[in-house]
Amino acid sequence: MPKATPSRNPNPSDPPARPLRWGMVATGTIARKFVQDLHASGVGTAVAVGSRDLGRAQEFARTWGVPRAYGSYAEVAQDPEVEAVYVATPHSFHFADALECLRNRKAVLCEKPLTLDLDQATRLFAAAEDHGVFLMEALWTFFLPAMDQARQWLRDGAIGEVTLIEAHFGFSSRFDPQSRLFDPQLGGGALLDVGVYTVALAQAVAGLRPPRIKASARKAPTGVDETTSILLDWSSGVRAQLTCSVVHDLGDRARIYGTRGTITLPEFWRAPTAILETAQGTTTFHDKRTTLGYEGEARAVADHLAAGRREDPLVSKAFSLRLATTLDAVRKQIRVTYPSPQVKPAMVRGSSTSSTSAGESSLLAKIRSRIDRS
Repeated sequence: MPKATPSRNPNPSDPPARPLRWGMVATGTIARKFVQDLHASGVGTAVAVGSRDLGRAQEFARTWGVPRAYGSYAEVAQDPEVEAVYVATPHSFHFADALECLRNRKAVLCEKPLTLDLDQATRLFAAAEDHGVFLMEALWTFFLPAMDQARQWLRDGAIGEVTLIEAHFGFSSRFDPQSRLFDPQLGGGALLDVGVYTVALAQAVAGLRPPRIKASARKAPTGVDETTSILLDWSSGVRAQLTCSVVHDLGDRARIYGTRGTITLPEFWRAPTAILETAQGTTTFHDKRTTLGYEGEARAVADHLAAGRREDPLVSKAFSLRLATTLDAVRKQIRVTYPSPQVKPAMVRGSSTSSTSAGESSLLAKIRSRIDRS
């Protein structure tokens, strides 16, 4: 975590001056967690929700007190009351759904990974710049108090020079070829589902210079990676050893080693605790939040918009593009590919600028229909 990185918020428990009005694109688990924390913390309010299934949108709206429910994502993007949109659709639809919102001049917080590849990510940021709007990848972990504390220890040189980063994130799940975890048409696989957390953390600590990459994986029958191991080496001498899995319970601990100590982050992706160990003793930081923690990224978006900023200092355009570059390189080495209609689409549903082919539209419709029934 670079020394220049500023503190997230001097008073992170304080809501912004005015709650931001959010639109929700999708109604799944992560969307429910986000809106729960959004409302509980007071940092924002959801005023619209969209789904391909109007009934699901209406149910979500009733549960979370959202005034308007739509049977499409385009209607959320076009709602004049919506100031920012949270995109929480499956990986393979992030590009099209975020692009629709950007073209309607909405600020966008898009779930990780931002897109399936660097090409799509580059095009999204170009669209954000063209329309003069905010775009950020939803790396919510970086907005948690324990991560702020870890950054402060690193800025202070508490562990000396960083030499090694270890991060593992894996859980056990049963193989299902139609699950989002294993279906290549949905951007499935361990790397994009949980490996993104490990790579992002290593990059935040080591910096944005391109690392040397060595990766290997065990694949599921569908061709996506079920377990992946990654070694990253930077010219600075920092090394990262990363592992991710959707079939093995690897735990979820991260540890940063330095010449004078270590920082340990148990359950680093949700960061309830940060532990500093040096020759002077052990210091433990406990996050006393009462929420899940998703309000931090929502607060950051509100603060940046209020200040007229178009990107976050850590989860910036440069950060997300470097992350996408590394993930692409890992996928190339482990030979995981996704169907071309989802890799480089011009797919903006309900938009006059869409240039989706009939074949791509048919395939997308079939995939989304299956998602809606699941």
